[in-house]
Amino acid sequence: MRMSSPPDLLSASVSLIWIAALIGVLVFHCTHFIHMRGSWRWLHSAHVVMLLGMLYMYAAMAFGVGWFPGSAWMIIYAATSAVIIGWMLVQWVQKGSCGRLWILALVQQGAMIYMWMPMTFWLPLVTYALSVYFALETLTWLTKACVQPWRGGTFVTPRGSWTMPLVRGPPLDDICMMIMAASMGYMFVGS
Repeated sequence: MRMSSPPDLLSASVSLIWIAALIGVLVFHCTHFIHMRGSWRWLHSAHVVMLLGMLYMYAAMAFGVGWFPGSAWMIIYAATSAVIIGWMLVQWVQKGSCGRLWILALVQQGAMIYMWMPMTFWLPLVTYALSVYFALETLTWLTKACVQPWRGGTFVTPRGSWTMPLVRGPPLDDICMMIMAASMGYMFVGS
């Protein structure tokens, strides 16, 4: 009896699907970066940096790309993490709080540092915890995209249709965040 090998979760074909999805999210975040001002612009720049690293990582899986060393990516994410921590401290001192999205961005940047570490330094418990975290983040963004109203009007819930005032922008924001979280979680699971 011949045993089959487990599927390669980071095969070239799967990586190409993630690359296509992440390019779409990158375009979305770049337009936000161009049109938004202040802290929102900088939040989207953190996402752009994260997306570039994820695209590179999936391209390495699909095409064997190896032009940029992992240690350089670690330095980039350590620097962005330091900037985010600095921003959060300034906000805490000035306003007594900082936004939840900045905390998520910091977690994402920290996960990128870990992701770019040589795998010999990975700890199974940390890898599993990050996989679970990003699975939960993915589900949270998906749920938010499906439940929140878009530009007011009618939306359907399990309990019927409701008419709601404008609460937030289109669910595309949440879908893009969901794709980012899912791509990170998938990378941890596939590795």
